Amino acid sequence: GADAVLHGIMDNLGVKKGETTKDGRFTVSEVECLASCGSGPCMQVNDDYHEHLTVEAAMKILNALK
Repeated sequence: GADAVLHGIMDNLGVKKGETTKDGRFTVSEVECLASCGSGPCMQVNDDYHEHLTVEAAMKILNALK
């Protein structure tokens, strides 16, 4: 599910991996491991980890941060 979450994030923000949004608020990076093997897919936003993600859950988090 990580690929779907990543693509959803990139679509939502309008950027590709390694790019930053025009407002400078979001940068999308793909990493090999966040040491969360049993609770993936996950993403890190600043110091916060979000685990057991679905595309919908990731969109909800991003939209709340916007």
